[in-house]
This record gives sequence, C-alpha cells and structure tokens, in this order.
Amino acid sequence: MISQRGAHAAALRLTGLCADSEEVCAVPPNVAQEPVDLTSRVVWASQVEREQVEWIDPKSRFIPKRSITVLAGQPGLGKSMYSVLIAAKLSREGKRSLIFTAEDSWAITIRPRLEACQANLDLIGYAEIVGSDGLNGAFTFPDDVSRLAELVQEHDFEFVVIDPWSGI
Repeated sequence: MISQRGAHAAALRLTGLCADSEEVCAVPPNVAQEPVDLTSRVVWASQVEREQVEWIDPKSRFIPKRSITVLAGQPGLGKSMYSVLIAAKLSREGKRSLIFTAEDSWAITIRPRLEACQANLDLIGYAEIVGSDGLNGAFTFPDDVSRLAELVQEHDFEFVVIDPWSGI
C-alpha cells in the first residue's frame, strides 16, 4: 500500500499532469494539515519543455499514454466494444488493463467480448472497494481517485477504462 502522498503523486503521473520524479510530484507533508493561500501565475509557453508523445498503439497513434482520452458519441456506436478491443490487444502483448463499467455485466457482456477478442483474461480486470465488513462496493469518482492511482501503480496497468464516466 502506498501513502496518500504517493497516491497523489501517482494520480498526477497517471494523468500526465506531472513528471515521473517523486520530488516534482510529491505533495508537501503540510498540505493536508494547514490551509494554504493560493495565488495565480502565468507560465509562458517558452518555459514549457516539449516531450515526445508515447502512444498506447504506436501504429494507430490514436490514444496517448498517461493522458485522458474521451470516446464520445451516441449510444450503440461501439465505444465500449472499442475499449474492449484495445484492452484485448494490449493483453496479447503482455500488458494489463483495468475496466470500470456501470452499464455492462462482466459475466454476460465484458468477459464474452474479451474471449471473442482472444484476450489474455489474466491481464484484464475490474476493481471494487472491499469494506472491513467484507462487503464489496463500487468505486466512485472523484472520491476514489487516490485508490485508483494506488491500483494503477501496484499492478502496472497500461490502460484504464471508465465507461461511462457519468455512471461511475
């Protein structure tokens, strides 16, 4: 288990909002304890160091790593299926994916789709909250983003799907 500071740093790296350095991403120990006065500043484009984009699938160059990508569209267009296809492809390359879904059953929909795509089922999973009473619950966002960051770091997930964002 990682600390709250480590989880915060991991969440920032996960979203690409921070570099990989713990020093840069770490939350100062007094942040949660004392209120902080905030000010505004401008960061000029000339101060930003360029980085090369890394892609989930370098051939398609469609979904960048460490970034939030939104698949938007009308219901029934295949957004969920596309996410399953990506997760399956990555699993065949030995990479892990985490799928949150509020609309589809894992037993009825997700697993059969993954099997049809010849996914390595040992590398694709979903997460749930387990209480001290042994009862399972669902993740809620943004409340559980630090728990998500812990899981991503602990299990080295390459791809995380939240489908649909409004349902989780």
